[in-house]
Amino acid sequence: MYRRCCHLREAPVLKRISEQLGNPKNLSTDQPGVVTSLDLTGSRMQLPDIVCLSDWLAIVPVKRILLQDANLTDEAVRIILAGLLAAKTCKHVRKRGKSSPTRLREKSPRSTAGMIEKLVLKNNPKITQAGWRHILHFLNMSRSIKAVDLSQLPFPQPLKEKSSLMAEPQETNASQDVDIEELLASSLATRIAGSHLEELILAECSLTSGQIGSLVDGVTACGLARLGLANNRLTLEGMAHVARYVASDVCKGLDLAGNNLTEILGPMLKAFHANSPLWMLSLADCNLSRLAWHHSSRHSPD
Repeated sequence: MYRRCCHLREAPVLKRISEQLGNPKNLSTDQPGVVTSLDLTGSRMQLPDIVCLSDWLAIVPVKRILLQDANLTDEAVRIILAGLLAAKTCKHVRKRGKSSPTRLREKSPRSTAGMIEKLVLKNNPKITQAGWRHILHFLNMSRSIKAVDLSQLPFPQPLKEKSSLMAEPQETNASQDVDIEELLASSLATRIAGSHLEELILAECSLTSGQIGSLVDGVTACGLARLGLANNRLTLEGMAHVARYVASDVCKGLDLAGNNLTEILGPMLKAFHANSPLWMLSLADCNLSRLAWHHSSRHSPD
């Protein structure tokens, strides 16, 4: 099927993809026609290659796709995510002469919204605000996604104030920056699939305290179980937002590795409670002193 997509687009067949698809280990045994994993880490695909890949992704469901360090642009992200959202399993494909209009509406692409369960977009520095918008819309629409890794994708930051001569353009850009932060919260809080999303990793994304606050609002509302915020230079204000997530009844795993928590651990310690569902907490390389660890053990849940 992938070769056919390439031939129709008059594009070369990528050996790395064809070899993985020919490996029986990458095919699901309990779900015919479903590919369990596609690893494209470090790939340097051109836009025609990505278009062919998207055509194939829209036809053949993939559960896990790794696109770490793949030199993706905003347009490449849009094309790939569109393909992932369009995929359907065999049971959702229309059978000629056996589907009434009502049944077709019930099995529309919006109701299935793909088969992808894990998506890794780590370390693709060419992704800008436009790419982030595509990603957030995907998180809102996908019913199947369970885990997403967006590490090392700097989140768009508000532009600094400029002179009055640039007032008009600055106001327009500022409104766009506010929209992307609001979209971060709303895309998660209003997810079509609700709490189906289980893990979101945002390590080294340069999130500000305000953006972490919007993020916590969204993940708490959608019931996210595991959140990764490693190496985000957390401040006391940011930690206060993290503490809100810890105090919620949805937080089961939290990664704060690489943040200097020497003097800002207090809010999180106060957030612990005896019935907390939290079972995994990473504080590696957080510059914690013995006193901080002692204080942590005194306030940890039973």
